[in-house]
Amino acid sequence: MNSVYAIVVGILLGIMIFAFKTGIGCGFSNIRRRDVLIIAGSYFIISIEDSD
Repeated sequence: MNSVYAIVVGILLGIMIFAFKTGIGCGFSNIRRRDVLIIAGSYFIISIEDSD
């Protein structure tokens, strides 16, 4: 695995964790885990498509 891909995946996972914690902190704790994963997945797909 190329180190660039490992760095990008690490950054995206960090953003996902930060977004989840921020959502809980802002009072959006009623969002289900599935919804959070859908939102994070959409940002992940957008970031992959923009990198081409």
